[in-house]
Amino acid sequence: MSDGTVLKANVYRPTDVAGRPIDTPTPTIVNLTPYTKLVSNILDSAISIPWLGEAILDLFRRFDLTGTPLAGITDITKAFGTGLPRTLAVDRNLIESGYTQIVVDVRGTGFSEGTVQFFGQREQQDTVEVIDWASRQPWSNGSIGMSGVSYSAVDQIQAADKQPPALKAIFPVEPGSDLMHDILAPGGGLNAGFVPGWLAAVDATKLVPRPGIDRAGTVRLEVARRPGRQPADLLRHADRRTAHTGRRAPARQREIRIRREQSAPIDVHLNTVYDATDGYWSATLNDVAPDGLSTVLSTGQLVVSLRAIDPGRSTRSADGDLTGPYTKLTLDSRQPVVPGQPTTIDLALTPTDAILQPGHRLRADVYASNFPKGLPVLLFPFLADTRLQPQHLDLDTAAPSFVNVPIGGAPGW
Repeated sequence: MSDGTVLKANVYRPTDVAGRPIDTPTPTIVNLTPYTKLVSNILDSAISIPWLGEAILDLFRRFDLTGTPLAGITDITKAFGTGLPRTLAVDRNLIESGYTQIVVDVRGTGFSEGTVQFFGQREQQDTVEVIDWASRQPWSNGSIGMSGVSYSAVDQIQAADKQPPALKAIFPVEPGSDLMHDILAPGGGLNAGFVPGWLAAVDATKLVPRPGIDRAGTVRLEVARRPGRQPADLLRHADRRTAHTGRRAPARQREIRIRREQSAPIDVHLNTVYDATDGYWSATLNDVAPDGLSTVLSTGQLVVSLRAIDPGRSTRSADGDLTGPYTKLTLDSRQPVVPGQPTTIDLALTPTDAILQPGHRLRADVYASNFPKGLPVLLFPFLADTRLQPQHLDLDTAAPSFVNVPIGGAPGW
């Protein structure tokens, strides 16, 4: 890199029928990952063994926890039964079709030198420099694309924003556009169920023994090239009853009977009262089947003192009610509440898509905790201000609480 730091990469090139790397320059796909190029190589090797690879993918496809409290895991396992492992590792279909692929360990991770700087300015500059380097290699025709999942997907979006001349296309899978709101601390609650484990796993990859590699830090998977291949309306629901919660009990529920597709951000508007100067809420939107089985469609959370909304980044329905409240999440924007006085909050649920089948209903659940996804009590001064005191919902006709759910369907439904 321009500061002297060396990033390590694996380069995968197509070959001719004799097994020699082809002489024709090819378009090149770049994947920058914090999970090490060795992990990518091992995963590629495993899924490339005909009987083993198919057995692994079939296992993921068959794994199904639907109907259990862990049903959400099924969404992840079924994704691994598709083409996701190739996008995460090495896509041999691309190489066989005449593309070169490069998997690079980002700064400070895997086999690369330097100090880790997740999504920082130096790491973003590294990405631009890697793209430029790849475009000038003799085996590249100067056209660069990017692919990858999760972290690598975010990296692509940041690179595209800088518009390096050689970058022609990106294929981000499961990126995040706002890491603070999406992953680190949605609504101000530390995502303790994910962040510490993820950081530990990435750091542990630095302890993996280094296999023998050539002076340039590359390995080549030479794959024969295949001949002939070139490279909605809004529903506003007001519950006009009153309810009270402690730290775990769900608030009063009312079901919304709708049919059609539900998409976009969702707002849970609550009129609340506190015994302390801060509080914390979590909410879910659920699909309830006729037999009573409830499936969570979306979740959200909010530290009450961080309720300040950025109007320019929030969305509203035609009647002016919020659908996508965007909280500022800064210490400067903190607004402690006055104990005993009603406080209105807008809690954003993660944007989602879902199809409600005939006879199914929507239900919103509201809680006063959400372990381990949200832990505001780990972050001072929130712990001192909440004092772990009870908090209340005051749902009356003068100040109704409601859920604003964007829905869509055929015209006239």
